[in-house]
Amino acid sequence: MLTPEILAKQFVTAHFIDNDRTQIEVLTLENVDSNNQISTVIEYDPDHPWCQALLEVCNLDTLHENTWNKINKEKTAFEQSVLKIARDQGLVYDTHKSETKFHTAMMDFLFNYQDKDKEDLFAFKLASFELDVVKNCKDKTHKAAIRKAQSPLEVVKAISEIK
Repeated sequence: MLTPEILAKQFVTAHFIDNDRTQIEVLTLENVDSNNQISTVIEYDPDHPWCQALLEVCNLDTLHENTWNKINKEKTAFEQSVLKIARDQGLVYDTHKSETKFHTAMMDFLFNYQDKDKEDLFAFKLASFELDVVKNCKDKTHKAAIRKAQSPLEVVKAISEIK
């Protein structure tokens, strides 16, 4: 039960918890001497005594601001968590490390290509056709050279001949 007395002495914060802004989570201290918080969900109804008591210590503008801040804080925490997982999984790297690994992998792909990497070669050829210089090329023999290339270096050579 939220009373004006409890809210006056034990109120911590409040924010909306739904998109329609009809439900409010109110956090209060368990007691004046405690750091333990109690969560109470109430309906936003300015005619209800609990909501009226809340609005005395936390006006509607503050409720909206608290909600905005909470959503942004949770979004940032989520993004950082996803980024940490992606880094731990080796899916993304710090910029400098990423560039170094990319360049090393590209050199390996270009100069140490083996037939077992045919799927990578196929993807490389497809990517080359997305380049504007290749898209805009009217010479079918140059484009055929990309399609027929047997190695990444042959693809690069065919593209450089177009350019």
